[in-house]
Amino acid sequence: MPDQETQVGSEELQFDRVITDSTSSALRQSQRVICAACQTSIETEYYDVNGNIFCSRCRTASESAAETPRGVMPLMTAGAFGVGAGVIGAVIYYGVIAITHFEIGIVASLIGYMVGYAVRKGARGRGGLRFQVLAVR
Repeated sequence: MPDQETQVGSEELQFDRVITDSTSSALRQSQRVICAACQTSIETEYYDVNGNIFCSRCRTASESAAETPRGVMPLMTAGAFGVGAGVIGAVIYYGVIAITHFEIGIVASLIGYMVGYAVRKGARGRGGLRFQVLAVR
């Protein structure tokens, strides 16, 4: 045991010359950074998006997909989905009252969830303040 301790401690570090061998090149090959979206090797810079490594091209594409939709049509579509969910919710609420003769408040929570979910689907999964306001109204 004492011989092993002296062997480990007897090696000195040297900083005078570079040692290149096949193990260091294999190590460099195994440490490549690969884009999670397009599976290409990243040479210069990469971006961390929700714990995934992206190249600049894929990062730009994911940012544009997450932007709030502009224009009137996405808002109108989300509004139509929300109104449809509200109408279906009103039918469900009326059905519960007609069957049980009770006004159950939990059904109103269900309707609120339905409308919010429908507005989100109408906005194609994207969010924004105007869609949030639409879902609340």
